[in-house]
Amino acid sequence: MDFGVELTAKNVPLNGMTFIGMLAIMDPPRADVPDAIVKCRKAGIKVFMVTGDHQITAAAIAVQVCLLFLLAGQISKFSILDWSFAC
Repeated sequence: MDFGVELTAKNVPLNGMTFIGMLAIMDPPRADVPDAIVKCRKAGIKVFMVTGDHQITAAAIAVQVCLLFLLAGQISKFSILDWSFAC
């Protein structure tokens, strides 16, 4: 990426800094979402998820809400061709 700034030691100081912490948040799906998805499928409604999340994040959420079934360890290497329905 070109930010219009040259990345040199002068412009990006790396000394004299102290790591003070890290923060993460989790916004889990509502508890009733998996059941709603199962009911929609039983009624013949196709359910899709549209998100701007990273592919691995989106897959993890889809597993939580029964849109996607992945075996343990698959989530980091799946492709859209590996998708199958869960629940």
